[in-house]
Amino acid sequence: MKSTHQHQHQHNDIHKDVNNGNDDETTSLLTKNHKHTLQLSNSISDINDNDNVVHNQESGQDDLRSTLASVAGNILEWYDFAIYGYFSDVIGTLFFPSSPNNDDNDNNTPSILSSLLVFGLAFFARPLGGLLLGYIGDTFRRKRALEVSLFLMAFPTFFMGCLPTYSTVGGWSAVWLVMVRWMQGLSVGGQQMTSLVFVVEGRARGEWGWYGSFAMMASCLGTLLGEVVGYLMRKHYTTDQLLRGYWRIPFLCGIFVSLAGYYIQHHVRDHDRIDSILMEKKHHIDPEKHRPLTPLELAWSRPLRGSLLCVTAAVFLWAGGFYILFVWLVIFMTDLVYPPIPYAFVINASCLFVTMVVLFPFAGWLSDVWGRKVVMTWGGVGVALLSPVAMDVISRGGGNLGGVVAAQMLLGVCLCLYASPMCAWMVESFPPEARLTSVAIGYNVALALAGGMSPSLATWLVMEYGVMAVGYLLSASAIVSLLGLHLAPKHDEYL
Repeated sequence: MKSTHQHQHQHNDIHKDVNNGNDDETTSLLTKNHKHTLQLSNSISDINDNDNVVHNQESGQDDLRSTLASVAGNILEWYDFAIYGYFSDVIGTLFFPSSPNNDDNDNNTPSILSSLLVFGLAFFARPLGGLLLGYIGDTFRRKRALEVSLFLMAFPTFFMGCLPTYSTVGGWSAVWLVMVRWMQGLSVGGQQMTSLVFVVEGRARGEWGWYGSFAMMASCLGTLLGEVVGYLMRKHYTTDQLLRGYWRIPFLCGIFVSLAGYYIQHHVRDHDRIDSILMEKKHHIDPEKHRPLTPLELAWSRPLRGSLLCVTAAVFLWAGGFYILFVWLVIFMTDLVYPPIPYAFVINASCLFVTMVVLFPFAGWLSDVWGRKVVMTWGGVGVALLSPVAMDVISRGGGNLGGVVAAQMLLGVCLCLYASPMCAWMVESFPPEARLTSVAIGYNVALALAGGMSPSLATWLVMEYGVMAVGYLLSASAIVSLLGLHLAPKHDEYL
């Protein structure tokens, strides 16, 4: 009623100003103009609303496309690493024969150990790749770093399928193998964290746990894909056929990773909000150095140094645990335990699918609801307490098939609870202008120290001290990671 009276007073004032009286003709004209103006205003409002709806739909489609493209890159990259791990016995025989004149050795353990050492050496290139692509992503654009990493990834995978073996070029085969795996580690060291940061930054803070889990889940899906391919090839081809060259086929298919890079380059947009922050910080002059700080200098600056060290420690459990449980354990169950465990690839693939694909997003969602540290602590404590017992159960061989499945599944669930929230927790630990560099360095240093060397270290521990030592190794990794998680400096919430 109050607004109606105000409108009437305004209308009377206008009437008086126009004609200083009660002119019915002028009143009628003003009323018609008023109605016409309201109709025009409503039409313009409807057009703007429709434009906003269309813009939001297009923006949502862009976000979906960028997420899928980033995820596709992770799948194809980790497919390659998984294939190498699952064919490490074949690669060891071909590139590191225990006896140069005889490829069919009864004792293949030294050859497997040598191939796993090369697998681990590639991880020492990851921090360099993270530093390089982190600089590109923090200085220029996240999308540019993602494009570069994907194109760098495709060609080493393809070249892996073209390498000559020991029987052809002798010791030079090992040199070429190390070079190709080093190039592979360089590219993947930047790509995985670039995709994680790119996907998470495009979402609301309350959804970071959920969407961050998809970026890492894609890597697990790539590992699963590699395991399935490896299982099918071992099922349909004999060991002699694999040794004669069939092992090359999965690596040659890795060239298709370049398709994801092409799509991102031409069809995916950067996040405007993050780009504006990066451009603003890029021109900020440090008062002491009288120039803008590089992303590496920001990452190692006093305010962020503690976070960087704690993130590195917190990743140890995921780095060592994943490669022991879902890469090395297959080789252990088939080649290093007696009697061998039947259906080892099926068991491993099933556990990987349930815990690292199906349950992984759920664990990330839990961290959005209950908090990152709470869910991560549950998972870390579970791995620390259960690993020795679980590895003992698995070591009893094929006579305890149900126990083997239950032991690996239980450890997988605990690792899932820890690792899924870890994705968002890492991104939240750093400001945008140094985020990609910091996350990439912290994550990849941990992968180099605890991830790449864990399969060869686990093999050595089994040879020297028995399988229980591998369980204690997992427990030690969990303790280090829990310390990093709970000692991490508190900070304001970054954008």
